[in-house]
Amino acid sequence: MTGMRSAKEPPFSRHTIRVRSRMVQCISVRDGLEMKTPHLKILQLLACAAFALSMLGVPTIAQQREVGTRIEFDSLARGKKERIWGYLSFPAKPQPKYPLMLIMHSSGGIHDREWFFARTLNDMGVATFVLDSFGPRGLTKVFENKLSFTSYRQLTDALNALSILSHDKRIDTSLIGAMGRSMGGETSIYLSLHAPRLRAQSKAPLLSLALAIMPGCSSQERDRRVTPRTDVHFFLAAKDFSPHEQCIEYAQKMRLAGGKTSYKVYPDAYHVFDLGQKPVWSAAQEVYADCRNEFIAPGHSVRLDTGAALRTKMDWDELFAGCIKRGAWVGGNPDATLQLDRDWISIVEQRLLRKPGN
Repeated sequence: MTGMRSAKEPPFSRHTIRVRSRMVQCISVRDGLEMKTPHLKILQLLACAAFALSMLGVPTIAQQREVGTRIEFDSLARGKKERIWGYLSFPAKPQPKYPLMLIMHSSGGIHDREWFFARTLNDMGVATFVLDSFGPRGLTKVFENKLSFTSYRQLTDALNALSILSHDKRIDTSLIGAMGRSMGGETSIYLSLHAPRLRAQSKAPLLSLALAIMPGCSSQERDRRVTPRTDVHFFLAAKDFSPHEQCIEYAQKMRLAGGKTSYKVYPDAYHVFDLGQKPVWSAAQEVYADCRNEFIAPGHSVRLDTGAALRTKMDWDELFAGCIKRGAWVGGNPDATLQLDRDWISIVEQRLLRKPGN
């Protein structure tokens, strides 16, 4: 019967990888997803390869070459013209036009996960652009001082990148997605909303899909209207220092404003649970969970704890002096990571790789 497993069929898939003349065998559980998600095998093989490399002491993706061709452009994200860049890559299989996924990094900068996203998407048939907001500016460890470069500044970079890429005739501008982890997830949300785009007076193409992976949601837009035909998905960690309840509230209010949103919470998972084999304590990590505010208009935000207006630098300094904390558990849930990758791959297949008429 369809969906049933033969009694003789083992409930797992085996993948064998040869690295430096040594063999490493990986086992992944079968759960019927192979039939529903054709690209799951790609995911399993990539995961197996990463595991094999780590077991044999081979440098990981983060230490290897980036994916794609470097594309440079100017951005005024910090109030002055700066030359920044990202990496554009296309699937090996030629076709007239490709969907595009804009990939944005967290406050820790580009990590091997961003390159993993790019490689996986290219194998699926999606072009990718990995935006680097930190490298060209010499920024490091922004997670220890998040005010040094915020998601609003990354938004400016992202809109500029999309405007440039929209002129590439190989890209289908009707099928553009944005995804990111932590700060990159927050920027994906901003890209899906009317208000930030209107303020930026940007003509960048609209998104079909926004994938916000473990974003912080303590700072929200009061105008939560989503751009037309944009699907927004939140992937949340149950034990995140950025409370997932705030993001659920955000998603629900976006839905009430007419947007198409969904969310999923991964149990027993900390912030950036897709890094490492077990959680670690990050003493320098800034935590903004108690800094809740809403953006109303340029130069006008509101504190949600007191209702007081945030109009001047002194107002913001007073808020942050009383709400920012340091230290949090991060990373370390491989099972949740595998499920996360299955989830976003399935969504990309449905939204960016759909066949005409479906």
